[in-house]
Amino acid sequence: MVIVCGVLTGLNKGAFCDCSSLASITIPDSVTSIGDGAFCDCSSLASITISDSVTSIGRGAFSGTAYYKNEANWTNGVLYIGNYLIMAKSEELPADYTIKAGTKCIADSAFNNCTNLVSITIPDGVMSIGNLAFFGCKSLASITIPGGVTSIGYCGVTLVPPCSLKAFIDVIADNSELSELKKLLEKALSNNKWVIHYGL
Repeated sequence: MVIVCGVLTGLNKGAFCDCSSLASITIPDSVTSIGDGAFCDCSSLASITISDSVTSIGRGAFSGTAYYKNEANWTNGVLYIGNYLIMAKSEELPADYTIKAGTKCIADSAFNNCTNLVSITIPDGVMSIGNLAFFGCKSLASITIPGGVTSIGYCGVTLVPPCSLKAFIDVIADNSELSELKKLLEKALSNNKWVIHYGL
């Protein structure tokens, strides 16, 4: 078992990658970010505790772990670790999906290439949407983002041309940054622009 302690604030890309004997990890309050592949291929890692202080989780941070491979940890094609949404499987994900209550963060590339996803509702309490979180979701027509979201990563919300987009993002107006996003989307759709990236 590893308990990360001290004043460490981030776990860099591949920090524990391929640590095959690592079976349990507890990430403390000091850590705010977990990098790409930080625990990838830790084949014995079955117990993971992430502090609520973490605000970003990189792509594939827990891919190849025992926790990731355990089908019992997946619900409707989605993998959570505590209050963190880690990954979704396109082939098992419902077309209309509501992220579970209590979720704080959507990891980088969480819904990447979930081509069957049509609509998604993000509940109150989610504070950050990771890089490329919905990239390649070519059927995604509706996404509801609550006003409490304070961070949307690089291409965290990517829209495809109006010819394949059936609706646009419905944003709660009490977040000024996201209200500006809604204006951009409305303008882009009316002008037939091809792609919108928000949070660059």
